Amino acid sequence: MRAADPGRRAYALLSGQNNPENEAGIGVRINGVSPGPVRTAGTRAMLGENVDALGRANLRDRIGEPEEIASVVQFLIEAGSSYINGTVVVANGGEPSSLPE
Repeated sequence: MRAADPGRRAYALLSGQNNPENEAGIGVRINGVSPGPVRTAGTRAMLGENVDALGRANLRDRIGEPEEIASVVQFLIEAGSSYINGTVVVANGGEPSSLPE
């Protein structure tokens, strides 16, 4: 699978493709990714030049890029994440603390 194809990676994750455990009939690992605001054609179409405003509410003070979310998905479908199961990785740039300063 090509590195620059995040849509296919997400499909592979959701469908169980590229998972040796699934191929062998041993079991299936199910994980997910919960992305924050990401710069896409859809966000640009909706917000135009204001798309960067979506990122001002997170600790990184910027909107995410599709490649950043694809990297998280790629990690979850690789053998290095074989001990991770039943979790959702939040990739949203971080949330400010609600604790008083």
